[in-house]
Amino acid sequence: RNTVPFEDASPFYPSGLRLGTPAITARGMKEKEMEQISKWVLSVIDHIKSEKLPEEKEKRSEFIKSFRTKIAKEIDAFNAINETIAKKYKVHYINITPFTREAANDRTLVAADGLHPSAKDYARWAKLVADRMLQLTK
Repeated sequence: RNTVPFEDASPFYPSGLRLGTPAITARGMKEKEMEQISKWVLSVIDHIKSEKLPEEKEKRSEFIKSFRTKIAKEIDAFNAINETIAKKYKVHYINITPFTREAANDRTLVAADGLHPSAKDYARWAKLVADRMLQLTK
């Protein structure tokens, strides 16, 4: 089932974006924060609106590699902002971007579709979260 209402396309290539606010409002964020979040969403859309993921599966990996290189600085800046906001709202922040970047040189970290993280990569993320949780309980 696709999470974008009335979507005909595959969940992996939707034509829309669905956003929810329960996790945000549960942390005490209000209109001001939603305005900032919407600005970030629009900024991302502006960055990628001219990009087109190749339909040919074999061309996707090269496209993704090139795209990641192009936006690496923006991702780092965005992550820094996210970490600051997470701390402000007392939410633990774990940056998985370094792991994601390793996938460019290690194909075992990419799922068979050439687009999503593999089970191996998700396991690394889960270990990072588990290790952080253990630190917090000491």
